[in-house]
Amino acid sequence: VLLTSRYEGIPRVIYEAFAMERPVVAPSVGGIGELVDERNGLLLDPAATADDYANEIEQLLNNPPMRAALGA
Repeated sequence: VLLTSRYEGIPRVIYEAFAMERPVVAPSVGGIGELVDERNGLLLDPAATADDYANEIEQLLNNPPMRAALGA
């Protein structure tokens, strides 16, 4: 699940991603950093660019074991 918002509290979509065993790629803003960590997703700097997000998504697409581990 990709979340690109730069201003968030604790987005409900993150809980939904966890319930569906999907890894999360999101910026470290608001409460996101309290939910997403190295066990369940990838955090980016709040100033991340579209290319930064694309690189993280590409990393997950090219690494099925990592994607499965983060989604578990």
